[in-house]
Amino acid sequence: FRLTKKLMSHHNKTFTTCRLTLLPITLFCLFFAPGITFFIYSHNSYPQISSLTKISSSLVSSAHTEKMNSLLKDKVQGSLVGFYIGDALAMPIHWYYDLRQLVSDFGSNGVTKFESPKKQFPGSILNLSNTGGGGRGSDKGDIIGGVIMHGKKQFWMRGGNYHYHHGMAPGDNTLDAQLTRLLTRTMLEEKSGSPAVVGTLFQQKYIDFMTHPGNHNDTYANTCHRMFFKNWKDGIPPAQCPDNDGHNVDTIDALMAVPPVAIAHMHSSPAERAAAIKAAIQSTRRTSEVL
Repeated sequence: FRLTKKLMSHHNKTFTTCRLTLLPITLFCLFFAPGITFFIYSHNSYPQISSLTKISSSLVSSAHTEKMNSLLKDKVQGSLVGFYIGDALAMPIHWYYDLRQLVSDFGSNGVTKFESPKKQFPGSILNLSNTGGGGRGSDKGDIIGGVIMHGKKQFWMRGGNYHYHHGMAPGDNTLDAQLTRLLTRTMLEEKSGSPAVVGTLFQQKYIDFMTHPGNHNDTYANTCHRMFFKNWKDGIPPAQCPDNDGHNVDTIDALMAVPPVAIAHMHSSPAERAAAIKAAIQSTRRTSEVL
């Protein structure tokens, strides 16, 4: 989901106060984004965000809106919009571990607006990653380019020094954020956030989304996706494709699936909510550590 430069420039002061440097995207979404986006959302003259606010409105409606007061409803919608704003702001500085490099690339103030990744990213581990499965490894595999991430394998080759999100435009969302949006749409289409919907049905849509070219413009796919589709290519039944390498799967990006499911179940019992969140996370990865 792309927010235009007009939106960013109009609210420049607001975003300047919440510059992202190395702050994890989840912390941004949990602590900063709801307040910022509540202010943005209250300005209804921006058609650029109408698509996402319609999606969030529908999700809120499915979560027993009659039990919500108007302030809570606005906060819920703001948190969903903030999720995508935070992801787009953080996108160009993912995997920066050296503040000096960040300042060199984006200036002493860090990120204050939507940016594209730098074309060259010295020290990039993308070019050490396994194109045939999870973790680091050979660039000779064809999961990347052949099964998923069509047209992107050239940026994974040894010696390339490409940023993980090479070629993405300012305001673009990462692959995992787009999968969260797909999960949200799946719940809305089915009018349900049950484990069967956010688990099995979403998994079918995930496979279709990932294996058809043109559905997204990201360059990087996390280990969990590469392991899943290696298993899928090898003929393993989809329900058994989520996998774990003991290092790169039990990670914070698993939480990307949580917000829409938690919102849809905000009035469910703790057990029902936990079961749905667990099903959503485990639809693409096998993990007990995150859960």
